[in-house]
Order: sequence, then C-alpha cells, then structure tokens
Amino acid sequence: MGLVIALAACSDEEDSSQPILKSFSFNGESDQPAVLGAETFTFEAQAEDNENLKRLYLRIESELDDWYYFESFALSGSNSNVSESIELPNDATPGPCSFIITVEDQSGNESQRIIPGEILDNRPQINLTSPTKNSDGKYVFIAGAPVIFDGLITDNEDLSRIVIRIQVSSPYIGGPQEVADEEVVLEGTNDTSYDFGSGGYSVNIPQNAINVNYRMTFSAFDNKGNFQTIISQVEIRP
Repeated sequence: MGLVIALAACSDEEDSSQPILKSFSFNGESDQPAVLGAETFTFEAQAEDNENLKRLYLRIESELDDWYYFESFALSGSNSNVSESIELPNDATPGPCSFIITVEDQSGNESQRIIPGEILDNRPQINLTSPTKNSDGKYVFIAGAPVIFDGLITDNEDLSRIVIRIQVSSPYIGGPQEVADEEVVLEGTNDTSYDFGSGGYSVNIPQNAINVNYRMTFSAFDNKGNFQTIISQVEIRP
C-alpha cells in the first residue's frame, strides 16, 4: 500500500511540470510584432511537454481600450506545432497591444508568454491642410463662397473614393439642411495616395446657408471597404 502511495506521489509531481513554448512568430516576427487590422497574418508556434499537450490559446489585447481577440488551437503529443492564417477583425483597435500565448497540457498545467506589439491601422490616413479650423476647433465657411480642400490621403490599399458631406447638426432653423454632398471617385488601380491635384478640390457653399450650425463628415474609402471618417463642426457666416 505504501508503494502505491509513493508511486502516486511521484506521478503527481511529474504532472506539475509546465509545458514549454519553444518558439512563436507573427508574420515571421517574434520581437515587437505588428499586424494589420482587418488583414490576415500568419501565426506560428511550437510547444513541448514531458507528457501530452492539450491546447494553445492566443489572445490579442488592445492597450488603449477593452478590445480583444481570442482563439484556441488543439495540440497533441509531447511536441506540437501551430501554423495558422488568422484574419484580424475589422473592429480591432489600432495602436499598442499585447499578444498573449498560453500553452496547456493534458494535466491542466499551463505556461504563458506576453509579447508587446502593435495593431497597425489599415484605414486610409487623412491629413487635411485646407481648410483649417479656428481657435474654437471649428471650420468657418462663408455663404456663397467656395471651400478649397487640400492635403494628402494615404493607404496600404488602393483608395476608391472620397465623400464630403456638410449637413445641419442642430434643429433646422433656416437655410438648406445639406449644403454639400460631394463624391470623388478614384479610378486608378494603385491609388495608395491622393493629393487633390493642383489647386485642391473646390466645394461651393450655397448663398442661403447662413446662421446655422453644420457638421462636416469627410470620409475616405479603399477598395477593401476600409474607411476613415473625420467629423467636424462647421459655422457658416454670411
């Protein structure tokens, strides 16, 4: 009876051994990895244990908000590999993040690695140099006068279109409810940047659009449906 107890104790001690994460990479990078939001990346890992492995868990946590991604992979044997193509959801928060890899064996023992990295913004990046805001953070337009839009829009994908809308933001008290609804279609096959061309892009403000608070939405889209929108308050003066 004593021998049986002793053997059981030895078995328990062996079962407490943690599995080992031997290697890992995200798109081939293991140091400060970076992945694109709403894009596919390759995740590879190798784990081993003195007994049988069970699962590997991957969690990606944003450092800026409560967004996270989670997936698990079945493992077997004492040495196992993972090689998967993973598409990050399009709601992933761009910015610093943590890649958390947890390996579990059949006895429930776990080991974990936390790797700092980054989720790159795959949305079009908008840098308007014109018009400019006033000290209150508003755009001030003049009724009956044109507004010139200029600057640079860049993306890792082919840009498809730009939409400019100026609509009332407060209860309707006079003048048109919408003073601009412009769409610029980009028909090139590799428009990864757009600079509005010589002289910028002109939008005419109607003469009767006065004394009303408006809101402008400036949006840029790429051919994968990713988009970036800037929302700004607008004051239109006579």
